[in-house]
Amino acid sequence: MASNKRVHEILEGLVGEVRETCNIGVLDGNEVVYIDRVECDWPLRVQLQAGSRVPAYCTAIGKLLLAHRTPGQLEQCLNSVLLMPLNGNTITKANTLRIALEAIRTQCFSINNQEDSIGMLAVAVPILGADKSVMAGLALHGPEARLSESRATSLVARLNSAARDISYFLFAEPAPCQTAG
Repeated sequence: MASNKRVHEILEGLVGEVRETCNIGVLDGNEVVYIDRVECDWPLRVQLQAGSRVPAYCTAIGKLLLAHRTPGQLEQCLNSVLLMPLNGNTITKANTLRIALEAIRTQCFSINNQEDSIGMLAVAVPILGADKSVMAGLALHGPEARLSESRATSLVARLNSAARDISYFLFAEPAPCQTAG
């Protein structure tokens, strides 16, 4: 799946509105690959490029995408990855991760509260294909000083709106994710 100009414009508009870095990622094995990314203009930020890879088990997009794998695919992933602690917040036990992934599947968004980098928080929502399967994830992230967990959660509806627009341009049919509340 490759991004396109209109999708990038949606990301640019979203970053302009929320003032934090936003990216789209897909699962490749046990890693997330960013297929498009727009950086915010704050000096304090994580700078990565499209094509960058990050571990799936400790990132917002990664956990979101893992949560929507089939049980067999998830077990294959968990059996083939070392849940290495990147810091004291990283989930390193498979059963704990399974419980977290079930909650993500239920709430239809994912939070990464400093699991891969101390001081950084992220929230991700699914980008759905025409068949309503989770094809990719849309995330925003920023430093805890600007992006609290409550602010991140408050932006989920806006992210879902952008994800529907992105779904339309990538898959020619919007497929909204229904969440409670």
